[in-house]
Amino acid sequence: MFKKVFKNSKKDIRPSCICYHCLPAGEIGRLGGGIVEIKTGGVSYSCAHKAWRQVFFILDGNGWLVLDAKKRCRVSKNMVVEIPYDTEHKIIADKNNSLRYLFINDYSQPVLKNKKSAHAQYIKIKRLVKKDLHNGEAKMIDKEKAKL
Repeated sequence: MFKKVFKNSKKDIRPSCICYHCLPAGEIGRLGGGIVEIKTGGVSYSCAHKAWRQVFFILDGNGWLVLDAKKRCRVSKNMVVEIPYDTEHKIIADKNNSLRYLFINDYSQPVLKNKKSAHAQYIKIKRLVKKDLHNGEAKMIDKEKAKL
């Protein structure tokens, strides 16, 4: 079992936001994640990802998701947003409120622009993924038995 107070996680502190890397890649299977807190009117850092899929869960506040420095999408509390593959992205909090979101990174299957190619790659590694996940569960069971 993995348990951590997210405020005690590794932090990336910027002038207008803090990113808590709560769940480092590989800590629990093929997931990673954290929480980003953006100050009132602030901006998250801008980045793009090729090695994983990413989803944002907006926990508090309102603002704008900016894609490739030009396309804007309104975001607000209780929304879920999938970040497109290899797309520069950042979030800007509204001038009258801060914004907080949870990000989840999924490293479980290849991320390719072409869905057909991605599926073909996934089929090749599917058996290894199942074996790896099973081994992870077996390790967890062994740790629980050791505690008894």
